Amino acid sequence: MLYHYNFYVAVWGNITWAHSISYVLVKWVNLGHALNPTDPCDINGCWTGSATILPGEEPVIIYIGVDTEIRQFQNRALAKNISDPLHREWMKSPHNPIMTPIDGIDASNFKNPITAWQALLKVWRILDGSLRNGHGTTLFFRSKDFVNWNKSQTLLHSSNKTGMWECANFYSLSNVHKLFTFNPYSSKMCI
Repeated sequence: MLYHYNFYVAVWGNITWAHSISYVLVKWVNLGHALNPTDPCDINGCWTGSATILPGEEPVIIYIGVDTEIRQFQNRALAKNISDPLHREWMKSPHNPIMTPIDGIDASNFKNPITAWQALLKVWRILDGSLRNGHGTTLFFRSKDFVNWNKSQTLLHSSNKTGMWECANFYSLSNVHKLFTFNPYSSKMCI
């Protein structure tokens, strides 16, 4: 399991990605840091993200990095040794950041990239929760190579009745498509 964590105190700050494993989901073994805030685009923390398995069983992490101006970016990290079943070591992409807040996106609210999926024509897709012009928004990005990402010209969904959306997820169940989002400043779930 990979998760963002402050190794030093139980408050925000010094956020890294920790790495633990368990065979019984009760006792956990800490494998140490997976990602540390060391680059300009993540110097103020390696925050929420997700992992995707690319063809060839190559695991890739997309995570939020925060810079010195508190702007949020989507960054990429790859398993250093894909033959290590525990994926103990990760290396950040030299292409970081791979997604940036553009076109009116609030740079301090560009959050929570979900696990990417491949769709028609082998194009990768990913969702991001955001705040755009004061409205909760789900952004949709595409990539052919998992390095170069382009934001869709059309918003996937937006509402002027909510604030920041986090943890946007898209589900397709029996040919019915649902978008779930979460507003951390409200008890309401958007569906």
